[in-house]
Amino acid sequence: MATINQTQIPVLISLSPIQGYGDEILGYICIGTDVSELRKFQRQLEESEFKFRSVLEQTSDGIVLVNQDMKVIYWNQAMEKITGISPNKAEDEYFYNVMWKLFMPEMKEKISLNQVENIFIKAFNGKNIDYHLKLQDLDINTLYDENKTIATFNFFIKESPETLLCIVVRDVTESKNVKDVLESLLKEKEVLLREIHHRVKNNMQIVSSLLNLQSLSVEDENTHKLFKESQNRVKSMSMIHENLYQSSDLAHIDLEKYIKRLGSELFSSYGVDLDKIKLKTAVENIEMDINLPFHGD
Repeated sequence: MATINQTQIPVLISLSPIQGYGDEILGYICIGTDVSELRKFQRQLEESEFKFRSVLEQTSDGIVLVNQDMKVIYWNQAMEKITGISPNKAEDEYFYNVMWKLFMPEMKEKISLNQVENIFIKAFNGKNIDYHLKLQDLDINTLYDENKTIATFNFFIKESPETLLCIVVRDVTESKNVKDVLESLLKEKEVLLREIHHRVKNNMQIVSSLLNLQSLSVEDENTHKLFKESQNRVKSMSMIHENLYQSSDLAHIDLEKYIKRLGSELFSSYGVDLDKIKLKTAVENIEMDINLPFHGD
């Protein structure tokens, strides 16, 4: 450190001996170099690295940086929490070797370590992420002997002095479990609704059959007609539940299909001679909400 006009500046001092005959040292040459800008740049670099590491260590997502030799140069604390592998065990190791340790047994049966290595070699040579690297919802077995599900996002950092691969890892085990529970509950609800529609349809068919049997003992034409109309109304409602029971959508009715089926049933109910009367429909393919109120005579 040198002082000039009461201002201290960092100086790099180098001494070189001046040799005479017989290796006699006659003196020394002293060279001083102002390294203020270099020191300033170093401080900025250290501050930048400190901020970078502070941010990456605070995130809950695992962050991994891999160099062109495919070795891990950075492995944050979140990755240790997710995988059970500490930074000192991961850094300076081949990334594909580290990940291989986490693969589930069934995953290892599908893809060998050499295949994983070749995928990364191909990706780095082409500076392009192969689809095999975009692993979503990958099941792993941590060093804690816990089964977890992770989602990864990978990209190359091409602005750095050497191209680096950044891997962002997120633990989605809990959200996946919640999703599985919701899907299971939804499936149970759909099964229950189908069973309800099926039973309602069967009950309406029983009512329709009872009305038909009762109408056989009625001699009055007007009364017989009322029985027939009631029976047809029950049939029309039964068909709705039959369509819902057989459909993948339990909330809507295919109006075109329903009208054609209803017309055919009415023709059969009234004994219409199909050689004399033909049924023609002009109905658009419309999905009707089952909660839509019906207004009729």
